[in-house]
Amino acid sequence: DGEGIPQDFARVASLYEQACDGGELLACNNLGVRYYRGEGVIRDMDRAVSLYEQACDGGVMPGCINLANRYRSGGTRNLARAADFHEQVCDGGVMRGCTNLGNMYRAGGGVAQDFNRAKDLYEQACDGGDMRGCTNLGNMYQAGDGITQDLSRAASLYERACDGGWRPACARSITPNRAGPHQIFFSKPALSGGPHALEVTSERHVKG
Repeated sequence: DGEGIPQDFARVASLYEQACDGGELLACNNLGVRYYRGEGVIRDMDRAVSLYEQACDGGVMPGCINLANRYRSGGTRNLARAADFHEQVCDGGVMRGCTNLGNMYRAGGGVAQDFNRAKDLYEQACDGGDMRGCTNLGNMYQAGDGITQDLSRAASLYERACDGGWRPACARSITPNRAGPHQIFFSKPALSGGPHALEVTSERHVKG
């Protein structure tokens, strides 16, 4: 009856449950998000994971993304499974999955560290329109992280990501130094946090 829970959230959760029971798999994912957040229902991570699995098994990519996120943290932590789901999302045409899988190959989390594979995945994501992939590829070129350092290429990638609307990349711009055509400086310090620093938890963006 919604007692102790805002009635509107309870109603939304109820509608998602009805739709999920009726075979609408995106609704199963969205209901999982409600259980993850504790909105309209009592927070239940196991139930959220089960609903994400139901959606993902039916080909709903947000469910696979959220599964990957759950397996990367908390009591369900299993990085190898997270990598599998990121790969499934990437293969399904969602470029954020390619970026996230690239992060895992770059860090060696859940998969054997492979900088060339990370580079290829970032390039795929960037070319597919995920500006985080462009930025992370720029990070690799800037640092010479497993690939030949190329500051001009890094600057181009940061500019592309910035122009594409990913604001953190704007702070990474590389500008020619007047002291010489081959000298550069960074307009702001590099962002910290390692290869996962630019990720955002998908569950925060699944609209209800």
